[in-house]
Amino acid sequence: MNKAAGQPEAAGHHPEQVEPWLIPFRIFRSDQASAAHDSEIPLLHVNTLAQMLYEAFRLKDPAHALTPGVILFREGVVEGLPGPGVYIPDFRQDAFRLTDRIDVRRIRHQLGPSGLKAPLAVGYFQNGSHPEEETVRLRGKSADLARGLSAVLSLHGNLTDYLDAAGPEHPDLPLLSIQWIAEAED
Repeated sequence: MNKAAGQPEAAGHHPEQVEPWLIPFRIFRSDQASAAHDSEIPLLHVNTLAQMLYEAFRLKDPAHALTPGVILFREGVVEGLPGPGVYIPDFRQDAFRLTDRIDVRRIRHQLGPSGLKAPLAVGYFQNGSHPEEETVRLRGKSADLARGLSAVLSLHGNLTDYLDAAGPEHPDLPLLSIQWIAEAED
């Protein structure tokens, strides 16, 4: 733009310069050479993830005995989350809380080399210990929450998910189920 007049410049502008009236965006295309989880391209933005979780969980307020949390196994998968860890959404504060109660390295170790199916998952954690019948009920509740999130993910277009019924156990917060989130295949 002509800075004095605020008008577009004549031809001959440099392509590496961003034109002020252009607002760049990123489209996740299936024709890209590698899947998002194998590349440096984030799978989604933290705000998009938070909105999806809010839409999935807002009407199904999780019981205090059950905590859903984002499990990030690799840096750069969710733009805006700093790195690997377990992040608990707090919809009252509109923030994710990185929890130190659950070690993502331990989850990765217990899953084993073939158990890690995607670098991003939502884990459904049981708070404390409960009798077996309560654990079974909470596992069913986690499946209900996972179905709600699955419906929201299907609206996104480029994401898919799959649920594993039981995951590794942590002494303070056992993982009842894990919902893997990945780029959808064509």
